[in-house]
Amino acid sequence: MGFSPWTSALALSLGTGVVAVSLWWVVRRWNRQRRQRVQHVATVTGLYIYPIKSCRGISVSSAEVQKRGFRYDRRWLVLDTSEENGEGRFMTQRQLPKMALISVSLEPRGDGTCDLWLDAPGMDESVSVPVEQSTGQVREVRVWRMRGEARDCGEEVAMWLSGFLEKDGLRLVHMADDLRGRQLTEDDKWGSVAQAGDEAGAADFAPFLLANEKSLTELAGRIAQPITMERFRPNIVVKTASSPYSEESWRVLQISEIPFRMVKKCGRCSLTTVDPSTGEKSLDNEPLTTMRTYRMDTGDKRQTSPIFGVNLVADGLGEISIGDQVIAYC
Repeated sequence: MGFSPWTSALALSLGTGVVAVSLWWVVRRWNRQRRQRVQHVATVTGLYIYPIKSCRGISVSSAEVQKRGFRYDRRWLVLDTSEENGEGRFMTQRQLPKMALISVSLEPRGDGTCDLWLDAPGMDESVSVPVEQSTGQVREVRVWRMRGEARDCGEEVAMWLSGFLEKDGLRLVHMADDLRGRQLTEDDKWGSVAQAGDEAGAADFAPFLLANEKSLTELAGRIAQPITMERFRPNIVVKTASSPYSEESWRVLQISEIPFRMVKKCGRCSLTTVDPSTGEKSLDNEPLTTMRTYRMDTGDKRQTSPIFGVNLVADGLGEISIGDQVIAYC
């Protein structure tokens, strides 16, 4: 027996309605679960900027969130421009552990601008460069697998750096906001985790690094000598009631109404073995030796170093402060 066109249309309509209701129920349930997984998870207890990559940081009570990181954070970079590194190889404590002893400060000039000052033990004088410097050779610089532009900061600071670090050919360059930034999507190893328009200054990869006090406490309990958060150079330190390393599940978070994306877990290198108070590497290669026994990410073949902290990108602008609550979606 055949069906009339009206009957067929009714059946199709009923079937479509069932599918629509089912889809509505699934979406509603997913949204309910999503809302249930959004919760206050931590409090901001520390904020740090590192104006010169690999030199000492500055503890601040609040920080301005910009596209390339906190304002003034890792906007300057030390390059080795000696003959064997004609392109200009970026320098860190990995090659020059004494960089850990260079103190950096930002001092107002009285005209609304400020100077970046460098000081170090044993140096007769400190040296400064203007933050808003508009002159100087602009050159392309490469930090790992991403390239951007930077402006040379002049001879005086170059000689000062070469003198303290006992290496000829060092230059300080400024990755100013008016110059081309490094695009995260251009990184041929990690670029797939970023979105178009994500940028960084001189950070290894992402513009923000978040670390958890409880994770440090857990790690410190496994190592004989004392270890502080300074070795891990985070921008944002948080305190949470949840378990150590819980920050690795925070895919999206919000601080002071500013949304952040977690783009990857942070693999740690030999820089963590440098004692920030002496500028010397540990003889036993700690904390890396211990971290390699239990902090390897076996689920990602790209990640060949032990994990501590998470790399973030901000999807908004504004200011965050110590005491702010962290809301996370896991």
